[in-house]
Amino acid sequence: MIQVAGVPAYPILKTGGVIRSLWNLIRYASSLASRQSCSARFSSRPAFCTAKRLRKSRSVPPKRKPGASSTKPSRAEKAKSATLPDILVVGIAGGSGGGKTTLTTNLIRRFGDKVCIVHHDNYYRAHDDLTYEERTKLNYDCPEAFETEMMIEHLRLLKQGRSIHCPVYDFKVHNRSGETIEIEPRPVILVEGILIFADPALSDLMDIRVFVDADADVRLARRVLRDTEKRGRTVRSVVEQWQNTVKPMHEKYVEPSKKNADIIVPQGGKNPVALDLIVGRIQRHLDENA
Repeated sequence: MIQVAGVPAYPILKTGGVIRSLWNLIRYASSLASRQSCSARFSSRPAFCTAKRLRKSRSVPPKRKPGASSTKPSRAEKAKSATLPDILVVGIAGGSGGGKTTLTTNLIRRFGDKVCIVHHDNYYRAHDDLTYEERTKLNYDCPEAFETEMMIEHLRLLKQGRSIHCPVYDFKVHNRSGETIEIEPRPVILVEGILIFADPALSDLMDIRVFVDADADVRLARRVLRDTEKRGRTVRSVVEQWQNTVKPMHEKYVEPSKKNADIIVPQGGKNPVALDLIVGRIQRHLDENA
Protein backbone atom coordinates (compact mmCIF):
# COMPACT_ATOMS: atom_id res chain seq x y z
CA MET A 1 0.00 0.00 0.00
CA ILE A 2 1.14 3.59 -0.73
CA GLN A 3 0.18 6.70 1.34
CA VAL A 4 0.39 10.06 -0.50
CA ALA A 5 -0.19 13.43 1.23
CA GLY A 6 -2.82 12.08 3.58
CA VAL A 7 -4.71 10.28 0.83
CA PRO A 8 -5.88 6.80 1.91
CA ALA A 9 -3.70 3.94 0.75
CA TYR A 10 -4.24 2.74 -2.75
CA PRO A 11 -3.21 -0.82 -3.72
CA ILE A 12 -0.52 -1.30 -6.36
CA LEU A 13 -1.73 -3.72 -8.94
CA LYS A 14 0.82 -6.36 -9.77
CA THR A 15 -0.51 -6.81 -13.27
CA GLY A 16 0.33 -3.78 -15.31
CA GLY A 17 3.50 -2.78 -13.46
CA VAL A 18 4.52 0.00 -11.12
CA ILE A 19 4.11 2.76 -13.71
CA ARG A 20 0.43 1.95 -14.36
CA SER A 21 -0.24 1.76 -10.63
CA LEU A 22 1.38 5.15 -10.03
CA TRP A 23 -0.70 6.64 -12.85
CA ASN A 24 -3.90 5.24 -11.37
CA LEU A 25 -2.85 6.51 -7.94
CA ILE A 26 -2.37 10.06 -9.30
CA ARG A 27 -5.82 10.00 -10.96
CA TYR A 28 -7.41 8.70 -7.76
CA ALA A 29 -5.77 11.43 -5.62
CA SER A 30 -6.83 14.17 -8.12
CA SER A 31 -10.47 13.09 -8.14
CA LEU A 32 -10.56 12.89 -4.33
CA ALA A 33 -9.02 16.36 -3.96
CA SER A 34 -11.56 17.77 -6.41
CA ARG A 35 -14.44 16.30 -4.38
CA GLN A 36 -13.03 17.70 -1.12
CA SER A 37 -12.54 21.16 -2.66
CA CYS A 38 -16.12 21.19 -3.97
CA SER A 39 -17.50 20.15 -0.57
CA ALA A 40 -15.49 22.84 1.20
CA ARG A 41 -16.64 25.46 -1.27
CA PHE A 42 -20.34 24.73 -0.65
CA SER A 43 -19.96 24.42 3.11
CA SER A 44 -18.22 27.82 3.31
CA ARG A 45 -21.23 29.73 1.96
CA PRO A 46 -22.62 32.41 4.32
CA ALA A 47 -25.16 31.22 6.85
CA PHE A 48 -27.82 33.69 5.72
CA CYS A 49 -28.17 31.89 2.37
CA THR A 50 -29.23 28.72 4.16
CA ALA A 51 -31.55 30.67 6.43
CA LYS A 52 -33.25 32.32 3.47
CA ARG A 53 -33.67 28.96 1.80
CA LEU A 54 -35.23 27.49 4.94
CA ARG A 55 -37.62 30.39 5.40
CA LYS A 56 -38.69 30.17 1.80
CA SER A 57 -39.25 26.42 1.97
CA ARG A 58 -41.34 26.69 5.12
CA SER A 59 -43.58 29.44 3.66
CA VAL A 60 -44.42 30.72 7.10
CA PRO A 61 -47.47 33.04 6.81
CA PRO A 62 -47.03 36.60 8.10
CA LYS A 63 -48.58 37.59 11.39
CA ARG A 64 -52.02 39.10 10.98
CA LYS A 65 -52.82 42.55 12.33
CA PRO A 66 -55.98 43.11 14.36
CA GLY A 67 -58.83 43.66 11.94
CA ALA A 68 -57.02 42.00 9.03
CA SER A 69 -58.83 39.25 7.15
CA SER A 70 -57.56 35.74 6.59
CA THR A 71 -55.10 35.36 3.72
CA LYS A 72 -56.93 32.28 2.39
CA PRO A 73 -60.51 32.63 1.11
CA SER A 74 -63.13 30.23 2.40
CA ARG A 75 -65.20 28.03 0.10
CA ALA A 76 -68.13 30.42 0.44
CA GLU A 77 -65.92 33.38 -0.50
CA LYS A 78 -64.54 31.49 -3.51
CA ALA A 79 -68.06 30.70 -4.70
CA LYS A 80 -69.17 34.29 -4.14
CA SER A 81 -66.18 35.78 -5.96
CA ALA A 82 -66.79 33.41 -8.87
CA THR A 83 -70.34 34.76 -9.37
CA LEU A 84 -69.72 38.37 -8.32
CA PRO A 85 -69.92 40.89 -11.18
CA ASP A 86 -67.28 43.52 -11.79
CA ILE A 87 -67.03 45.81 -8.78
CA LEU A 88 -67.16 49.57 -9.20
CA VAL A 89 -65.24 51.54 -6.54
CA VAL A 90 -66.39 55.14 -6.05
CA GLY A 91 -64.23 57.41 -3.91
CA ILE A 92 -65.92 60.39 -2.23
CA ALA A 93 -63.50 62.91 -0.74
CA GLY A 94 -63.63 66.51 0.42
CA GLY A 95 -63.03 68.74 3.39
CA SER A 96 -64.49 68.17 6.84
CA GLY A 97 -68.14 69.23 6.82
CA GLY A 98 -68.15 69.46 3.03
CA GLY A 99 -71.16 67.20 2.42
CA LYS A 100 -69.60 63.76 1.86
CA THR A 101 -72.03 62.08 4.26
CA THR A 102 -75.03 63.68 2.53
CA LEU A 103 -73.89 62.38 -0.86
CA THR A 104 -73.12 58.86 0.36
CA THR A 105 -76.44 58.70 2.23
CA ASN A 106 -78.31 59.60 -0.96
CA LEU A 107 -76.44 56.93 -2.92
CA ILE A 108 -77.12 54.24 -0.31
CA ARG A 109 -80.79 55.24 -0.21
CA ARG A 110 -80.95 54.97 -4.00
CA PHE A 111 -79.14 51.64 -4.49
CA GLY A 112 -79.74 49.80 -1.21
CA ASP A 113 -77.95 46.47 -0.86
CA LYS A 114 -76.12 46.95 -4.16
CA VAL A 115 -73.76 49.28 -2.28
CA CYS A 116 -71.42 48.98 0.69
CA ILE A 117 -69.39 51.78 2.24
CA VAL A 118 -65.92 51.95 3.81
CA HIS A 119 -65.12 55.02 5.92
CA HIS A 120 -61.51 56.21 6.17
CA ASP A 121 -62.33 57.59 9.64
CA ASN A 122 -62.60 54.05 11.00
CA TYR A 123 -58.93 53.54 10.20
CA TYR A 124 -57.63 56.19 12.58
CA ARG A 125 -54.69 54.65 14.43
CA ALA A 126 -55.28 53.25 17.92
CA HIS A 127 -53.65 55.15 20.79
CA ASP A 128 -54.22 52.88 23.78
CA ASP A 129 -50.93 54.03 25.26
CA LEU A 130 -52.13 57.63 25.62
CA THR A 131 -54.52 59.23 28.10
CA TYR A 132 -57.73 60.89 26.96
CA GLU A 133 -56.20 64.33 27.47
CA GLU A 134 -53.18 63.38 25.37
CA ARG A 135 -55.39 61.98 22.61
CA THR A 136 -57.40 65.20 22.39
CA LYS A 137 -54.23 67.08 21.42
CA LEU A 138 -53.27 64.84 18.50
CA ASN A 139 -53.46 65.95 14.89
CA TYR A 140 -56.25 63.89 13.27
CA ASP A 141 -56.18 65.67 9.90
CA CYS A 142 -52.81 64.56 8.51
CA PRO A 143 -52.08 61.35 6.54
CA GLU A 144 -50.04 59.88 9.42
CA ALA A 145 -53.14 59.81 11.63
CA PHE A 146 -54.62 56.96 9.57
CA GLU A 147 -53.67 53.32 9.20
CA THR A 148 -54.23 53.61 5.47
CA GLU A 149 -52.20 50.49 4.69
CA MET A 150 -54.88 48.38 6.41
CA MET A 151 -57.62 50.14 4.45
CA ILE A 152 -55.78 49.44 1.18
CA GLU A 153 -55.54 45.75 2.08
CA HIS A 154 -59.24 45.63 2.98
CA LEU A 155 -60.30 47.36 -0.22
CA ARG A 156 -58.28 44.90 -2.29
CA LEU A 157 -59.97 42.01 -0.52
CA LEU A 158 -63.42 43.49 -1.20
CA LYS A 159 -62.55 43.86 -4.88
CA GLN A 160 -61.63 40.17 -4.88
CA GLY A 161 -65.10 39.32 -3.56
CA ARG A 162 -64.03 38.67 0.05
CA SER A 163 -65.52 40.13 3.21
CA ILE A 164 -63.49 42.17 5.70
CA HIS A 165 -63.59 43.03 9.40
CA CYS A 166 -63.31 46.78 9.59
CA PRO A 167 -62.19 48.49 12.83
CA VAL A 168 -64.60 50.88 14.55
CA TYR A 169 -63.46 54.29 15.74
CA ASP A 170 -65.10 56.02 18.72
CA PHE A 171 -64.95 59.80 18.29
CA LYS A 172 -66.11 60.45 21.85
CA VAL A 173 -62.94 58.92 23.32
CA HIS A 174 -60.62 59.64 20.36
CA ASN A 175 -59.65 55.99 20.01
CA ARG A 176 -60.66 52.70 18.43
CA SER A 177 -63.46 50.94 20.23
CA GLY A 178 -61.88 47.49 19.99
CA GLU A 179 -64.86 46.23 17.98
CA THR A 180 -65.03 45.41 14.28
CA ILE A 181 -67.83 45.30 11.75
CA GLU A 182 -68.05 42.79 8.93
CA ILE A 183 -68.41 44.33 5.47
CA GLU A 184 -69.35 42.08 2.60
CA PRO A 185 -68.49 42.93 -1.02
CA ARG A 186 -71.16 44.53 -3.17
CA PRO A 187 -71.28 45.46 -6.87
CA VAL A 188 -70.56 49.07 -5.83
CA ILE A 189 -68.13 50.06 -3.06
CA LEU A 190 -68.19 53.61 -1.71
CA VAL A 191 -64.96 54.83 -0.10
CA GLU A 192 -65.37 58.01 1.96
CA GLY A 193 -62.85 60.24 3.71
CA ILE A 194 -61.06 63.59 3.70
CA LEU A 195 -57.67 62.22 2.56
CA ILE A 196 -58.49 59.24 0.36
CA PHE A 197 -57.15 61.03 -2.75
CA ALA A 198 -53.93 62.10 -1.01
CA ASP A 199 -52.48 58.56 -0.96
CA PRO A 200 -51.72 57.33 -4.52
CA ALA A 201 -51.85 53.64 -3.52
CA LEU A 202 -55.37 54.11 -2.16
CA SER A 203 -56.58 56.50 -4.84
CA ASP A 204 -55.47 54.15 -7.63
CA LEU A 205 -57.89 51.48 -6.39
CA MET A 206 -60.88 53.71 -7.24
CA ASP A 207 -62.69 53.76 -10.57
CA ILE A 208 -64.46 57.09 -10.01
CA ARG A 209 -63.16 59.89 -7.78
CA VAL A 210 -65.66 62.49 -6.58
CA PHE A 211 -64.55 65.57 -4.63
CA VAL A 212 -67.34 67.27 -2.68
CA ASP A 213 -66.55 70.98 -2.34
CA ALA A 214 -67.98 73.69 -0.09
CA ASP A 215 -66.95 77.07 1.31
CA ALA A 216 -64.89 77.06 4.51
CA ASP A 217 -67.47 78.95 6.59
CA VAL A 218 -70.18 76.48 5.57
CA ARG A 219 -67.97 73.54 6.48
CA LEU A 220 -67.09 75.02 9.87
CA ALA A 221 -70.76 75.63 10.72
CA ARG A 222 -71.65 72.04 9.77
CA ARG A 223 -68.75 70.65 11.81
CA VAL A 224 -69.75 72.59 14.92
CA LEU A 225 -73.32 71.28 14.72
CA ARG A 226 -72.21 67.69 14.04
CA ASP A 227 -69.51 67.45 16.72
CA THR A 228 -71.60 69.09 19.47
CA GLU A 229 -74.75 67.07 18.74
CA LYS A 230 -73.31 63.66 17.84
CA ARG A 231 -69.84 63.49 19.38
CA GLY A 232 -70.29 65.23 22.73
CA ARG A 233 -67.88 68.06 21.96
CA THR A 234 -68.01 71.67 23.13
CA VAL A 235 -68.17 74.57 20.69
CA ARG A 236 -64.85 75.89 22.02
CA SER A 237 -63.05 72.57 21.47
CA VAL A 238 -64.42 72.28 17.92
CA VAL A 239 -63.34 75.81 16.98
CA GLU A 240 -59.89 75.40 18.54
CA GLN A 241 -59.32 72.13 16.68
CA TRP A 242 -60.46 73.79 13.45
CA GLN A 243 -57.96 76.61 13.84
CA ASN A 244 -55.06 74.45 15.03
CA THR A 245 -55.22 71.42 12.74
CA VAL A 246 -58.32 71.11 10.54
CA LYS A 247 -57.89 74.32 8.52
CA PRO A 248 -54.09 74.17 8.02
CA MET A 249 -54.18 70.45 7.15
CA HIS A 250 -57.03 71.05 4.70
CA GLU A 251 -54.92 73.63 2.91
CA LYS A 252 -51.83 71.40 2.97
CA TYR A 253 -53.32 68.01 2.04
CA VAL A 254 -57.04 67.98 1.24
CA GLU A 255 -57.30 70.91 -1.16
CA PRO A 256 -54.26 69.80 -3.26
CA SER A 257 -55.72 66.28 -3.56
CA LYS A 258 -58.70 67.75 -5.43
CA LYS A 259 -56.62 67.63 -8.63
CA ASN A 260 -56.90 63.81 -8.52
CA ALA A 261 -60.72 63.92 -8.73
CA ASP A 262 -62.70 62.97 -11.83
CA ILE A 263 -65.75 64.93 -10.69
CA ILE A 264 -65.88 68.03 -8.48
CA VAL A 265 -69.25 68.67 -6.85
CA PRO A 266 -69.80 72.28 -5.75
CA GLN A 267 -72.34 73.22 -3.06
CA GLY A 268 -71.55 70.13 -1.02
CA GLY A 269 -73.72 67.05 -1.18
CA LYS A 270 -76.89 69.01 -1.96
CA ASN A 271 -76.28 69.34 -5.66
CA PRO A 272 -79.09 67.51 -7.52
CA VAL A 273 -77.48 67.79 -10.95
CA ALA A 274 -74.22 66.23 -9.77
CA LEU A 275 -76.15 63.56 -7.85
CA ASP A 276 -78.08 62.59 -10.98
CA LEU A 277 -74.84 62.26 -12.96
CA ILE A 278 -73.24 59.99 -10.34
CA VAL A 279 -76.43 57.93 -9.96
CA GLY A 280 -76.61 57.50 -13.74
CA ARG A 281 -73.00 56.27 -13.93
CA ILE A 282 -73.53 53.74 -11.13
CA GLN A 283 -76.83 52.54 -12.63
CA ARG A 284 -75.14 51.99 -16.00
CA HIS A 285 -72.50 49.86 -14.29
CA LEU A 286 -75.16 47.76 -12.56
CA ASP A 287 -77.14 47.31 -15.79
CA GLU A 288 -74.03 46.22 -17.70
CA ASN A 289 -73.21 43.61 -15.06
CA ALA A 290 -76.72 42.39 -14.32
